[in-house]
Formats: sequence, structure tokens, C-alpha cells
Amino acid sequence: MIVLLTGCVTTKTVTEYKYIHPDIPSHLLEPCESVPVSITTNGELVTAYITLQTDYLVCSSKVTSIANILKAYNENFNAQVSE
Repeated sequence: MIVLLTGCVTTKTVTEYKYIHPDIPSHLLEPCESVPVSITTNGELVTAYITLQTDYLVCSSKVTSIANILKAYNENFNAQVSE
């Protein structure tokens, strides 16, 4: 009698697949990250605040762009289905 125990010994590799809509450019899916800065003066504090606000605006515009692309796709899809 042969018992295969490879399932108990080997490590499992889990691969996660995410569907990405083909009409969405890949640069819009990159994470929005702010660069950490050290703040020692009021000038650096103001600069960090302005940079953070700019990063939020960029991230918000990415989300808005993705929403507009998907909305246009859904409108086109619905128009084709109703024809």
C-alpha cells in the first residue's frame, strides 16, 4: 500500500487573481502613497501639508477617472443590450 503524503509536506502557493477592466489604464491602479518627511520647522510643516493635500487630490482624481471609465462602459453596455 502506497500513501502519498506530499500534500502534508509541501507548501502551498496561493495565487490571487484580480480582474482588472481592460479599459482602465494601469497607472490609475497604482497605490496612492505619500512620502514620509521629517518636520522640524514651521516651513517644513507647511510644505508637508501642501504635499499631503496634493497627494489626496491626485488620488481622488484617479478614483474619479476610474468611476467615469466604468460609468461610460456601463452606459455603452446597457445601450447595446437594449438594442
